[in-house]
Amino acid sequence: PNKLTLAPFFIDSVNDIYFSSSSSLSPSTSTSSQDDFSFNGRNDFVTLGGFKHPPNVDQVKVLKYDIWPKIRNELPFANLRIYGSYLPQSISQLHDEKSGFFVEGYVKPNDLAQVLGSCKVMLSPLRFGAGIKGKVVDSWKYGCPVVTTPIGAEGLLSSLSSSSVNNNGFDSDDCWGGVIASNTTDFVRGAVDLYSNRDRWESCQGNGRTLLKSLSDAESKFRSLDHDLRIAMDERHERRQKDYFSASLWHQQSRSTEYFSRWIELKETNNVTPSAAK
Repeated sequence: PNKLTLAPFFIDSVNDIYFSSSSSLSPSTSTSSQDDFSFNGRNDFVTLGGFKHPPNVDQVKVLKYDIWPKIRNELPFANLRIYGSYLPQSISQLHDEKSGFFVEGYVKPNDLAQVLGSCKVMLSPLRFGAGIKGKVVDSWKYGCPVVTTPIGAEGLLSSLSSSSVNNNGFDSDDCWGGVIASNTTDFVRGAVDLYSNRDRWESCQGNGRTLLKSLSDAESKFRSLDHDLRIAMDERHERRQKDYFSASLWHQQSRSTEYFSRWIELKETNNVTPSAAK
């Protein structure tokens, strides 16, 4: 079926997300100066995700054993901070201050703005999973560009960036809020460059803001939803006639109800006592 709207990430108004390229937090969520959360005001990489979700556990292990050592080799003073609820021992024991791999654990919703507003780049090397990733949406909301895989970017691509995705990875800062990479080499290269290059970082931050508004604005999405629902209602009779699968299910449900009624009738008949039958 066609996607009607991005319901989980409705924004009441595009004006609810208003931050300039030099400030990732709105005035209502921060009393700091605009420069505090700009490129120069941010430090470290971050990754986010609840650990009851297997893809999030897997991505941390990929970072620990494959990606982070390569990034750290290029950026020896950078740190990676891991946040997520339901932290298992298998992840907490990966904490290693010497290598800059900090397993921070649960972050309160009220503190999410501070965490994502103070880190420079989100890393999300997801290898499996489906649907729109809340961590990407939250990162863009607070002005943090994202380095991820095609799986991590699912449902959050413009038509231009969608046509650019391929199995070899690609540099997407011209149309996406970060970098999408399909292999470790491109992922590391994109992360290091995004962390070090202010012009590219600010461009990706602006792209994320633009995509977030265009993909999630409630007013425009509700108009689209209302339009499609009205068409569906007007064409409901024709659509039902062509929907053979649903018709089959309804037929079987009716037959099941019929036989269930017969069973109850027979059961009640057998339970009638001789005195009641007279």
